[in-house]
Amino acid sequence: MTKKEVSNIVGQNLQRLLNERGISQNKLAVMLGIQPPYINSIIKGKRGIGKNLLPKFCNVLDVTADAFYLPLGVKPAVSVPVLARVPAGFPKDTPDEDIIEHLSLPTVPKGTFSVIIKGDSMMPEIRDGDYALFLPTKDVKNGDIVIVANEYGEAMVKRFRVKDGKPLLESDNPEYPTFKPNKHYRIIGKVIKSVRVKEH
Repeated sequence: MTKKEVSNIVGQNLQRLLNERGISQNKLAVMLGIQPPYINSIIKGKRGIGKNLLPKFCNVLDVTADAFYLPLGVKPAVSVPVLARVPAGFPKDTPDEDIIEHLSLPTVPKGTFSVIIKGDSMMPEIRDGDYALFLPTKDVKNGDIVIVANEYGEAMVKRFRVKDGKPLLESDNPEYPTFKPNKHYRIIGKVIKSVRVKEH
């Protein structure tokens, strides 16, 4: 790929990122502390992003460098931590020893975490051995699939229900009982999808 072709890809990706975020070229220039014509010349493919400025672009637009250099339509991969347990300070305080591996996935939001499903309580939608991907949040609605941690940091995946104004945790597999969580259980996230990375 020629230098000109790379510059065109960078310019197209920068314009896409600005459109997605609703940021004008002038506003980006102010955020970066540079002149608007510099931004315009990048978008038109007349120049690349300087090596010293690239980290600033990444920080302001909340992306990795891959987001500028991948061909249009190709999403940069997101590194998804897989948790062995859920620390008390999750997600801000997540020690490395609580992360057993990372998944590299192209179509998930930044900030996604994962746990490995054990058992068949959420069959048929989520199977034993699947990776349940979730975003940290306590804002969940009736019917959402959630990640719940107990006082030992053990995580489980259940469907959140509200009955008579009281929260319940339900399995999709009817062979498992529905139960009312006590004070030791805390909802830490909402499942956005499950993936099977390898067969067990």
